[in-house]
Amino acid sequence: MIVILISHPQKMKDHLHMDSLSVGAKDPSDQISFLIKSNLLRALAKVWDGWRQETGEIPYKTDVDPIQLGKAGLLSHIWIAERLTPHLFRFRLAGERMNTAYGRTIAGLMPQDLFDAAAARHVVGQWTQVLDDRVVIHSQGTVLSSSGIRNVGERIILPLAAPDGTPQYLIGVSDLRVPGDRPDALVDDAAYCPDIEHAVPIEDVSSILTG
Repeated sequence: MIVILISHPQKMKDHLHMDSLSVGAKDPSDQISFLIKSNLLRALAKVWDGWRQETGEIPYKTDVDPIQLGKAGLLSHIWIAERLTPHLFRFRLAGERMNTAYGRTIAGLMPQDLFDAAAARHVVGQWTQVLDDRVVIHSQGTVLSSSGIRNVGERIILPLAAPDGTPQYLIGVSDLRVPGDRPDALVDDAAYCPDIEHAVPIEDVSSILTG
């Protein structure tokens, strides 16, 4: 089963869950592959799926290999967060690209420290869904930080397990457009990266690596 969610983040419920939503594609896997533009997101999904295929389960946080991530060009874009309570999360680490995008060091912060209130609720909902429903979430669009910085780009969120196998951590890549990246800085954000989101069960993550 593939779950596809399409909406504007500010209109989403705090915790998203849908069994299915047809978007007119004959093969949902083809649609998902088409939607993911970033090679960085694909690279992380490929590395993560390699870890998963070793056991068939959610990879352990201890499977994370900085050397492997570095060879894939992901270290400056990567972030890891930990679930402290059912709906309380904290960033454990973040690459320099992430720190630059948000204008501060992210490690140690909670979503409500980094994003405005609506975005923080949405992020917590996403992260909760990833761990509770055993899915990978891909999204794109604009996120507003608590300091007023508008970050536009693509994001992928994948689950990681604690030593006892409990899904407790998240690893992700945010491929963001930051100031200075594009000469046409006044480009309309909605046209550049319209708001869209979809989720894939972990068993089907290889579908986003095709195409």
